This record gives sequence, structure tokens and C-alpha cells, in this order.
Amino acid sequence: IVLYKLDSDIIRKGKINNNIFQNYINNGKDYKEHDYREETKTEQAVKKIWSQILGVQEIKVDDNFFALGGHSLLATSLVSKLHEEFNVQLSLNKVFSLQILSEMAAFIDDDKKEKYSFIEKEEQKEYYPLSSAQKRIFVLDTLYTDTVAYNIPYSIELGGNYTLEKLNQVFTELINRHDSLRTTLAIIDEQPVQIVRETVDFKLEYYEIQEFEFEEKHRQFIRPFNLYESPLFRACLVKLNSQKLFLWIDIHHIIADGYSLELLSKEFMSLLSGESLPCNKIQYKDYVKFQLSESGKEISESEKEYWLKLFSNKPVPLDLPYDYMRPLQHSFDGSSLKFILNKEETKALKGFFKPVGATLYMKILSVFTILLSKLSGQEDIIVGTPIAGRNHVDLENIVGMLVNTLAIRNKVNGNEKLKEFFEKLKQTTLDAFDNQNYQFEDLVEKISKERDISRNPIFDVMFNLLNHKEYSEDLSGLTNNRYAHTSG
Repeated sequence: IVLYKLDSDIIRKGKINNNIFQNYINNGKDYKEHDYREETKTEQAVKKIWSQILGVQEIKVDDNFFALGGHSLLATSLVSKLHEEFNVQLSLNKVFSLQILSEMAAFIDDDKKEKYSFIEKEEQKEYYPLSSAQKRIFVLDTLYTDTVAYNIPYSIELGGNYTLEKLNQVFTELINRHDSLRTTLAIIDEQPVQIVRETVDFKLEYYEIQEFEFEEKHRQFIRPFNLYESPLFRACLVKLNSQKLFLWIDIHHIIADGYSLELLSKEFMSLLSGESLPCNKIQYKDYVKFQLSESGKEISESEKEYWLKLFSNKPVPLDLPYDYMRPLQHSFDGSSLKFILNKEETKALKGFFKPVGATLYMKILSVFTILLSKLSGQEDIIVGTPIAGRNHVDLENIVGMLVNTLAIRNKVNGNEKLKEFFEKLKQTTLDAFDNQNYQFEDLVEKISKERDISRNPIFDVMFNLLNHKEYSEDLSGLTNNRYAHTSG
């Protein structure tokens, strides 16, 4: 005999689902409250947002956001969408403490409301100011002339028999959609500014080459840009061995970032397959206006205190055991080492400190930080990490340079247990992400009065975990094979 105890309040409200209840009786299972109560309107709305962000259709009220594939970047998008939908401003710290859908919805119902503000459009002008990130790149590009360090190359193999006319048409549509692809720089009143052209003279390059010419031709294609000439991107169609087609793209970092390339890639594929795309609500110049507005400055100022407190004591440079002497001025010479984790290693990594409720990013960062401490013999470890900078819904579909850099600072104590260090690093990371609007170059100006040209300011090592989304639409003829570019 199995006795089921039902909450009298639930019975009174008539929330019992008889079919589910009968199923539990037949199978002798424990009866869970979420299986027989109706979902609240807030839960339904949160579930819809989760589904959009995670790409998961079947979501229950007791599901965990991070168990369904969520990570820090998606959590940032979640915060933005929840703010737009409910006028409730959650922090990333709060998202990590409210990982269950029902708990998040209950908090939203009880939390105070904070009105969501849309990013306003900038009026038409002859020229516009640069964003903080653009200023940083402009200075570096001026210091290191004739460099491709700030080029973002991209290569895709095309499986169909596309014509130059068709591809030029698609690129024309992309150029018309995004102001950044029509942007160039100028010096006015001794200050760098950006000018958005009405039109740009773009034409897809075309080469027919053999296998042995591929690498050399690709290196020749990736060449320095003149920031005062538009467009600040180029593209080329390559026919290899009279059979395979490749699309090469090269774009300057001052008008785009990695997220922008993923967006352009998706839109390119959509337009190539004949889809129509909705008009963009805002453009990059509108984002710059918001960043420089009073509200934008207030957000940045409120976060400045966190960073100045974190770096109240000056950091010591990381002293790694190099096998060569440090040059007087750092360069961009280097190489890449690639390796693959097998299934067992990947499974072990994902299961690492699973009960703590942290992301894969935090897990790898913790191991990486400890490694740097072991190699250097230092306890104060600072690791730079890029952040997308798109923590507003309106910024999700614009092309431009929005990336900011966070300096994650952790103390590695040899007497500390691994779990204690990991929990501390998790909190440090969440705090940094919650204060991501304060620009890295502003922090550099505050704490690095004397610059060492042989080192990067504040940190010497960067860590970046890429979270690429695969395009799921059926696009016959496009293999989507990508080829890495190696700087010479």
C-alpha cells in the first residue's frame, strides 16, 4: 500500500493534474509539486527566454540553466533579456544563485522593478566619436604600423557553384545593413573620429590557384589596412585546382570583433540562401552615443570603484620561465599549439566540481591560474580575458568593436584546499563580469602611470574560451569548413 500525501492548499486551488497523478500511482513514483501545478505567467515567459538563448525546446520549471548548456556569456544575454521583459535587473551573481527556472521566476515576481531603457538612435552627422575600444585599437595601430595584428581573417569553403555576381550581391546587402562596413577614420581637430560613408567601393577579389599556391596566396591576402581609407574589410573568392571554391574575408578589428564575424557569417548564409533579414534597430554609432551619454557614464562610474579597489595594491609582473631573453619591446611574433581533448578528458572536465555550480570557463580558468602560479612561483596571478560587451538586448545584432578586457585577479595560496580556491575564483570571476562596463584602458590609465613597452599593461597572459554557435539552418552547397590563418 502506497500512501500519497497531498498539500491541502494545492487541492483547494485545484492544481492537481489527474493524468499525471494516475501515472505516478501506476508507476509507484514519488509525487513532485511541479508535476501537477500550473505554471505561472512569469515561469512561462522565463521558459520562453531560456529556450531562445539555449536553443532548447523542452524546458521544465525545475530545470537548471547551466545544466542545459548555459555559460557566462549566455547568462549575460539572459540578464539583458530578463531586464527587457520584466524591468528587473539581475546580476550575474544572482543568476548563479537562481539557476532553477522556478526559483528565478519567483525572484522576478518579488524583486523591485527597474525600468528598461532602449538605446536611442544617433542623429545624422558628418562624423562621430570613437568608442573606448576603438580608441584603444587606434593608438595601438598607430604605434605598430604596417602590422596585421589587428586583422581578423576568416576563411570558408563553399560547396556550391556560386558566381561572383551572386556573392557581390550578398556582400552589397551586408554593407547596406551595417554602418561599420562603411566606416572609415579621420583626424578632425587633432582627434580621431569615424565617418560613416553612404556607399563604399567594394568589389570581391577573385583568384584561380593551385594547391601549392594556397598558403602563400592567403598570406598575401592578409595585409595591413589604411584606417583612413574605406572599406576596412576585404573579401576574395578563390577557385582551387579548378574545383573547390573558398571565400576569404579579412576585416580590421576597429570595426568588428569575433562576435561580429559570427553574426556576419550567419547573415551571409541566410542571404545566400535567399532569406530576407529584418532591419537593424540600431547601428554602432548609436552604441557609441549610449556609451558616452550620462547614463552610460553613470554605469561605468558605478563599477570603477570595484576595479580600483581590486588593484589598490600594484600588481607584480608575471615572471614565467622563458627559454629566451625578454626583448626591449614586445612584438606579435609567435605561434600556435593545438591539441584535442578526448571524450574521457572532456567528461572529467565537465564533471569537475559539478556540485559547486560553475561553468566550464571557470573550471579551466582555475586550473590555468594554478598552473601559472606553479610555473612562476608567484601567488598573485592576473589573467586577462575578453568579454563580449553586449549586455544590452539592442546590441545583439550590430557589427562593431564592443569587446572589453577584464583583468581577473586571484590569490593562489599553497596551503588552501582546491575546493576553497575554486569557490573563491568563481566569486572573483562573477564580480568581474558584473562590473564589465568599466573599460580596460580607463583602468590602465588609473593604475599604470609608468608603462613598460616590453610588457602588456596589468597582465602578461590572456585566457579566452570561445563559445561559437553553429548555424543550424539547411544550406545546401555550403560545407562551412574553416581554415586557420597563420601570421608570418
